[in-house]
Amino acid sequence: MHSAIPAKKGMAAGLTGLQRFLIFMGMKRTSTGWIGLFVFPMVLVAQVGSGQGTFYGFEWFTPGTQALQFSVVEDGFYRIQVDDLLQAGMPPGIRGSDLRLFSLGQEVHLMVSQDGLLAPQDFIAFFGTRCRAELDRPLFADPDAELLNPGYGMFTDTMPFFLVWEADSNPAPPLRYVKQPSDPVQGLPEQDWVMHSEAINLHSTAIFKRYDASNLVALSSFDECEGFGSDFLSNHEFLFDLPHLASLAQEPEALLHVRMASWFAGDHQLEIVVNGQLIHESAHGPYELIDVKLPLAGLVSGGSAFVQISGKNGNLDRYAVSMVDILYPRKPNLDGESSLSFLLPGSSGGRFLEMAGVSGGPAQEVLLIDLTNGQYQVGMPSGDNTAFVLPPSNSTDTFLCVATGVGEKKPARTHLVEFSDALFQSDAEYIILSHSDLRNGSVDKV
Repeated sequence: MHSAIPAKKGMAAGLTGLQRFLIFMGMKRTSTGWIGLFVFPMVLVAQVGSGQGTFYGFEWFTPGTQALQFSVVEDGFYRIQVDDLLQAGMPPGIRGSDLRLFSLGQEVHLMVSQDGLLAPQDFIAFFGTRCRAELDRPLFADPDAELLNPGYGMFTDTMPFFLVWEADSNPAPPLRYVKQPSDPVQGLPEQDWVMHSEAINLHSTAIFKRYDASNLVALSSFDECEGFGSDFLSNHEFLFDLPHLASLAQEPEALLHVRMASWFAGDHQLEIVVNGQLIHESAHGPYELIDVKLPLAGLVSGGSAFVQISGKNGNLDRYAVSMVDILYPRKPNLDGESSLSFLLPGSSGGRFLEMAGVSGGPAQEVLLIDLTNGQYQVGMPSGDNTAFVLPPSNSTDTFLCVATGVGEKKPARTHLVEFSDALFQSDAEYIILSHSDLRNGSVDKV
């Protein structure tokens, strides 16, 4: 059994989000639909963990608050004209300083063209990411060791962002991207490489521990190796192109990251080969989550990587792969693309970074956004190069370089919502989720 996949090609999921939810919740599929019966007491609440504690979903808003909801389905820098916000339902007369942006119950950085009264030609901008495992992690006892695919949500890939306008309700200043100067400074050393990731995510198959496979009935708990991945195969192959690979005399070197699950039967002997050289061997039992990070010193000097993942212990030695990623040092070059994301290690002193490969003409602005620290710079290309000043930093920071006019995205959907903390009727004690087949006939079994 064999798979050959070029890098950066995702796969569509085999089941709809609703079908996956019903399977995970213990429902059974029949010829006419899904059968199940659940009673939820009204004390049941959704919890989302965060670095600041556990949020239950309604702490960040006041009942009656109106907001514009942005549906984000891909990572990127989103820019929206105020005229579009007004047409979507935001009332006129809003000041830029009144705007705040929230996601998963927490305020996130927002860029606003001005703090004063907003005109139709003004804009807001923010960095948005699609939903991955943020909503799935609380379902697992140990998500880092159990969740098969942290990069692909089990029930949705859409992340909602909420724009609210509240002048006086929050005494803390709104969270903003702070503009930094980008004027050249004489004598600064050049940062002539960045760390960039080329990755694929595989999610064609829903993987969970069934106890009745013939009827598609599954346990309602979430266990090790559950999530989305590829089919279980004995051999997987992935070809990576690593453009603008930087040749460094010392670290950092390229790093391969693979996450997968072993087949539920037999003993497993895993091998990983890169460009013809064996770099990893390990033994595993059934239904074991495998997460390996391997250095690729000297193996990708040609600018490409052919990764082979194989089971060497017979036909039952199979693996479902969820993600394969290569992080490598890259010369700062947009290569004509609209944006580039990368990591930079901290430095005790200032540096300058010159981004090459900027297309779109000499008048086009280029933004360098420090997503870690909530800062940004605006550069004007000189030819196809744009220089930026990097301040000292104590951490490895995440950056996004965006060519304005071509690099910004628009949300998949924008609409007006009004929040309430009353999810159901105030006198309701429980709700019932069921199936119409249970209500047919002379007796309503529900």
